[in-house]
Amino acid sequence: MRALLLDCSQSVDTNPQWIQYQKRMDDMALQYQRARQQGRMQALGQQVQQFQARMQGMRNQVSAFQRGQNAQAAQVNEWSNMLTGVTPTTDPLTGTSRTVWTGPRSSNWTNGRGDVRNSDLAPGGGGRQLRQ
Repeated sequence: MRALLLDCSQSVDTNPQWIQYQKRMDDMALQYQRARQQGRMQALGQQVQQFQARMQGMRNQVSAFQRGQNAQAAQVNEWSNMLTGVTPTTDPLTGTSRTVWTGPRSSNWTNGRGDVRNSDLAPGGGGRQLRQ
């Protein structure tokens, strides 16, 4: 049996034209697969771009909504301050924020002890004007 198989394997003669044909078929299959994969990558890239554009649109929409909410909150806060007679201020030297009673004068001043005065003129003794 072994001799028969050995004899068969030695007597097989491959046709060079068949080998060339098979190689061409393999090359064509490889080219086809590469083209399909390239098409898939392009389609995926387009889908990613569309998704990113939609997400950016949603982010823009959320940002616009938040800006509107913040503007409305600032307006409500401003009206609330006017109704309650207070003015938010900041000490330019320390950066400390504080709310003071709104007075009839144009400016608010603080002295070194932290007392606040409502006046059109700077008080003596190194007072600092609070920013509104």
